[in-house]
Amino acid sequence: MLEGGRLTYGAYAARRILRFYLPYIVAVELGIAGQQWRYGGDLAGLGDWINRFWTDDPGPRAMLGHFTVIGAFDSSTYDFAIWTLVHEMRISLLFPLVFLMIRCLRWRTVLGGFGLASLIMARLRIGVFSGHDELAGLARDGGYTAYVFTVHHLLAFAIGGPLADRRERLAAIQAGLPARTRALLLALGLTLDIYGARR
Repeated sequence: MLEGGRLTYGAYAARRILRFYLPYIVAVELGIAGQQWRYGGDLAGLGDWINRFWTDDPGPRAMLGHFTVIGAFDSSTYDFAIWTLVHEMRISLLFPLVFLMIRCLRWRTVLGGFGLASLIMARLRIGVFSGHDELAGLARDGGYTAYVFTVHHLLAFAIGGPLADRRERLAAIQAGLPARTRALLLALGLTLDIYGARR
């Protein structure tokens, strides 16, 4: 996209489906097979969190949610780790619009808009756990695949877009920094990555 190559949305979507959807479906099917053929009840010595997986029967609604990645469905029913793929697929299909905004608007406007959207989603998430059940379908149902998280994760793509667009300039700035400064920035980045999400 950054090089200005011509690619129709249909071709783009087909590539996204091949990259994300096919591995996702294989993971879902393996999870369902494991539940049906290998599940033997709670695992002794492990807590409630791990023992809640594979406990639900694959009903039509859960299956439809998993195979369409639409709606509020609990992705941890069969495979806890696939929630990230759900958001990546949703966002990848929206990314041409995000890219167009990055190209047509000032980067501060883009980051400000997506930053505000992320804050609103966080507030909705807090609201639904404060008794506002009318928000449940958007902000609570579906666990980690709730739509509020999809909007929240768009912020990372909105940050990455302008950075990628200015990568040569940023690389030149980084190359001009003293070695000590670069080492400190690397240490800071690793520290934030490892410990930043801890509560």
